[in-house]
Amino acid sequence: AEYYAGLLRKMGVAAKLKPLAGFPDSPSVWGHWEGTGCGPTLQMAGHLDTIHTPHVAPYIEGGRIYGRGAADMKSGLAAITEVIQVLSDHDTRLPGNLLITAYDMHEYPVGEGEGCNDLIAAGIFGDAVLVAEGPEDEIAIAGKGTTIFDIELRSPAGSPHELHTRPEQTNPLHVATTLMSRLIAWGEELKRQPIELLGTETLFLSLLHGGDFFNRLPGNVHI
Repeated sequence: AEYYAGLLRKMGVAAKLKPLAGFPDSPSVWGHWEGTGCGPTLQMAGHLDTIHTPHVAPYIEGGRIYGRGAADMKSGLAAITEVIQVLSDHDTRLPGNLLITAYDMHEYPVGEGEGCNDLIAAGIFGDAVLVAEGPEDEIAIAGKGTTIFDIELRSPAGSPHELHTRPEQTNPLHVATTLMSRLIAWGEELKRQPIELLGTETLFLSLLHGGDFFNRLPGNVHI
């Protein structure tokens, strides 16, 4: 964060560090490249952290940088600075401001978006945003949002032996399979609703777990 803020300052961006409550080693970076004041603010954003996993030491080979987070997403952060450099080299002032933001704690399971959400809560966001992420040679001009959902179904009966269940008791797995069928049908419906530039929305089911033993009523089911 400190290095990136310093890099932006060298390019004329009044970059600042914004402390993140509860995470003293994870400040965010933000700053404006001033436009003429006649247009909306375009935000360019990226995350500073990487996914925690074992990795080799970084190295350069054939003119390419290899290392943890090189594509995810230090290259994207570098691309943002290149935009500022090009504008500066050509003495170009945009109608509106460019807002540059970079943040930590962006992804589960280590983070839950704390850095990005903290900037939003402080009012530090643009009228539109380009996220400079991905192993591509272009920055997407449109993108889909993501909602991660967890559904927990619980039985008030707990988890009795199957011989001790009453006929009227509902098995949470039965409810879960009905719900899953409806979610799958909803996903198929979404596939028939194209969105300009983006294709369609999608619904992805990744986990279904219930019960703890073969002859007991599942006390809860997690989707």
